Amino acid sequence: MSSPARTAEVTCPAGTVIGVRDGRCNHFRSVPYARVARPFDDPVAPQRGMLIDATSDAPATPALSITTPAGARAMADLPVVVWIHGGRFEEGSHTELVSNPTGVAAAGVVHVRVGYRLKFPGMLPVTADAPGHYRAAADCAAALTWIQRNIEAFGGDPTNVTVVGQSAGGSLALWLTRRDHYRGEFRRALAISPAFPRRGFEARKWAARGALGVPLTREALNELAERNPAKLDRAYQRFRAHYPTDMALGPHPLDPTELAPVPTVVTYADGEFYREGLAFRRTRQRISDASVRRPARAVAAGAPGPVWLAEHVRPGGAPLGHSEDLPALFAPDPWLLRFLRTGEVGWAPFAEGGHVERRSLGAVAGTA
Repeated sequence: MSSPARTAEVTCPAGTVIGVRDGRCNHFRSVPYARVARPFDDPVAPQRGMLIDATSDAPATPALSITTPAGARAMADLPVVVWIHGGRFEEGSHTELVSNPTGVAAAGVVHVRVGYRLKFPGMLPVTADAPGHYRAAADCAAALTWIQRNIEAFGGDPTNVTVVGQSAGGSLALWLTRRDHYRGEFRRALAISPAFPRRGFEARKWAARGALGVPLTREALNELAERNPAKLDRAYQRFRAHYPTDMALGPHPLDPTELAPVPTVVTYADGEFYREGLAFRRTRQRISDASVRRPARAVAAGAPGPVWLAEHVRPGGAPLGHSEDLPALFAPDPWLLRFLRTGEVGWAPFAEGGHVERRSLGAVAGTA
């Protein structure tokens, strides 16, 4: 029989955070990083000086979860990785374990998983919003601000923060580096198979209006969400049915010249969506190119800062599909740890002759 978990306690500007301690790590689960008054409102700073129970998961709530090495102490200046999950802006949460928080933290890194609003509350453009504004990205930005103010108490170095995202999370990682979003709250970024919709919302507004049946204003959408949340979810499903082979919503358009000069690594798998069905292999290849490879290469070629581009491959030559690189990368791969600690990449940037590094990830776990 395993011994019961012990309490872990950290006092920081946000308040006193109570988590749990096991033999390898300290876990602080579902810590609130912002307040959201209504579902379609932007996040605002949370109250400070609170007693925060972070001993259990609350996956339905946008929050963050922190995993630290067992011996981490305040001001230890450990590198910090901020993981932004994927899921087509429809699913996923900060409670997922795909980024191996325990294994990464045990290697001496403070690991933070960020949750954000999904579907219409997270990604539907509202009439009064500025171009390029999405509440999911605003949530992640609020989480980064919380990290800057509080992570030292958990042993993290606020000057050595790396944002890492995959698929939809990869597009958010890149979106957060836009000059109109970037506030110097992370040092570098890693976008793994960043996925973007092939068309923007202006071409899809008609479908959203028809599915929702209300004006696309903050007030009307908040009233619908609060009065009948099940109807809001059904409306999203009707909307997304129009786009079965694409992300229904997502940041758009991607203009690499609008990015801040943040050192960035962009990766994609050589197979991406190949597993979606043999009969549609050519279609899936086109989807992979349009949704992932094309934006990845556009960032590598057009971003003003240093960019390194890599293609992840499986040993032996079989195609490596979308997200199948994650188990080996977060094992953790020694390359990933080096990047988080120092920013060193180990291969030439894309600017030097259009270099694309083919990286074999060794034994890729969890794949067929």
